[in-house]
Amino acid sequence: MEKENEKNEAATYPCRYCKQKVPKGIARCPYCGTFNPTMDTKRSLIWTVGAILFLYLVGYLVQAFQN
Repeated sequence: MEKENEKNEAATYPCRYCKQKVPKGIARCPYCGTFNPTMDTKRSLIWTVGAILFLYLVGYLVQAFQN
């Protein structure tokens, strides 16, 4: 019984906004409504920079093929 309790506890993480325990990987916090509540700041920054670089590359390629 104790191992099952530990397993359930290990599967939850604090929401990055309201700090309530939520399951990892859910899309929205059921307490405060934050999107991706278990995603940390470093991971969010990597996704944001990656998306900006991707959009820059697409814009560059579109411009290069128009000339």
